[in-house]
Amino acid sequence: MPEPMRILHLIPTLGGGGAEKQLAMLAPAMVHLGCKTGVAYRTDGANLDILRAGKADVLQLPQRSNHHPMQLYDILALVRLWRPDLIQTWLTQMDIMGGAVATMTGTPHVLSERSSAKMYAGSWKNSMRIVLGKAANAIIANSDGGANYWRHLGSARKVIVIPNAMKPLDVTEAVHPWDGRPYFVSAGRLSHEKNALTAISALIAALKAMPTMHAAIIGDGPERDGVAALISDSPVSNRMRLVGYSHNLGSWLQCATAYISTSFVEGHPNVVMEAAQVRCPLVLSDIPAHREAIGDGAVYVSAENVAGFADALLAIGQDVIAVAKRTELAFRKTEPLELEHIAERYVEFYRQILAGAF
Repeated sequence: MPEPMRILHLIPTLGGGGAEKQLAMLAPAMVHLGCKTGVAYRTDGANLDILRAGKADVLQLPQRSNHHPMQLYDILALVRLWRPDLIQTWLTQMDIMGGAVATMTGTPHVLSERSSAKMYAGSWKNSMRIVLGKAANAIIANSDGGANYWRHLGSARKVIVIPNAMKPLDVTEAVHPWDGRPYFVSAGRLSHEKNALTAISALIAALKAMPTMHAAIIGDGPERDGVAALISDSPVSNRMRLVGYSHNLGSWLQCATAYISTSFVEGHPNVVMEAAQVRCPLVLSDIPAHREAIGDGAVYVSAENVAGFADALLAIGQDVIAVAKRTELAFRKTEPLELEHIAERYVEFYRQILAGAF
């Protein structure tokens, strides 16, 4: 009986981001498909328990500062001990250090692209990531925008698109934060690229015009303090709640009047697809990633148009038939994304790499 493929995933953290959540779901599914699968990380977080619930090897690297030179040695020592057939790296820090170790050890390397060109400024880290990405055996992007970023860079290796996997959301825990009164949801990382402050400003404007409406802001990130201050200073702060990261996102979305995303840049947007999965009406920034993921299943607004987002939220419920049609179109976009099917695509691609197809 042949030995199973040994696949080692390297990711800096298992916090609440989309890449971390994807890997926490995919790694156990890869074990189920017969791969010896390891996930090495440095900092734990919200997705660690999800990962531990599966049968992947969970491997914590020593805790060090972000720029500590020994981090490269830690990864090298792990690779020599664990002896993977293939390394897949997730997020910039591991794309660089894990890519360097893959090159040093002659281990096939797959780089994960989770965003698109607008995400990357001209920093030395991004320049180094480009060098190591071009040296990788393959790039797996979760969107056409991410794949095109590498194709435009002239990557000589294989670049393919595998969208984010989904599994049924847990909606068993009821959410009644305001005694059953209606509310909007904004969910995702509170960071510049997600344009979080525009979402909050739009929600404030909508709530001013709708005295019975409320808003839940779910997520965490570097702009949390700015978001909290904007809510606190608003005249509708008593109808807004900054929830933080939630493992019960499905229930929040299922009960919401609408979901709003104002992102400047995305890959394949996790929370947007989860909202579509539970048929929550969508109001989204008009960016290529949202159009690619959802098609005609949302109302689109220019990313910096606060008044436009507020007006779109106000319009939800005015044309029930149109909203239902869009919601159904969005739901259909989630149907091909079943977790086991997406995991099978990864595993088959690994086999092709190890067979020398590219």
